[in-house]
Amino acid sequence: MAAAAAALRHLALGARLAPHGSGPRAPLQRLQQRRGLRLSAPAAIQVTVRDALNQALDEELERDERVFLLGEEVAQYDGAYKISRGLWKKYGDKRVIDTPISEMGFAGIAVGAAMVCTFAFLYFWF
Repeated sequence: MAAAAAALRHLALGARLAPHGSGPRAPLQRLQQRRGLRLSAPAAIQVTVRDALNQALDEELERDERVFLLGEEVAQYDGAYKISRGLWKKYGDKRVIDTPISEMGFAGIAVGAAMVCTFAFLYFWF
């Protein structure tokens, strides 16, 4: 812990980090480069916010049976901006639930669900 604090103090006083390829890990880094190993993660794939949200909802619904999606027109209509596209067909009426225009009502349902260890994703239009 003291070493970490000293390193932070050193950096705070204006010191620069050692350039890549020097320091105690340099031999390992050079070996990785010679063998063609990656030193960083591959480039990220660009997706729209809508698709990223859809993928995240899909992953959570698949991962945990206690998770469900609740909101106005999220099932048959796929959500106002199509964020829930395909989820109703994949998970059915019990996990992707359309609600009437009653935000306070389905917010209350989500709070009640949390009290019994189920987890609702609420879809508010605006």
